[in-house]
Amino acid sequence: MAPTVSWQDLVDYLAGEASEAVQQRVEQWLEADAQHRALFRSLQQLWDAGAATDEEDPAWLEAQWQALLEKMRVRGLSLPEMPARKAEQRCRCS
Repeated sequence: MAPTVSWQDLVDYLAGEASEAVQQRVEQWLEADAQHRALFRSLQQLWDAGAATDEEDPAWLEAQWQALLEKMRVRGLSLPEMPARKAEQRCRCS
């Protein structure tokens, strides 16, 4: 059975801020299912695209995020949980 990961685990992993335990959990989660790897690739592309922009564009980021969520819904992937406050602080989206 694959371990459960949260959005925060994935964000910390992508940011290089995950503890060793979280890194291992995310890597086990990725190894457990091809859909997990597909989700992670999409999330990583969004992460990389956001990092590559010179200016913050909350509307663009929100559109990309919604597109990713829609892909997940269509594929029947479960959505990890993430506390809203931490998400807002990380991406400075407001």
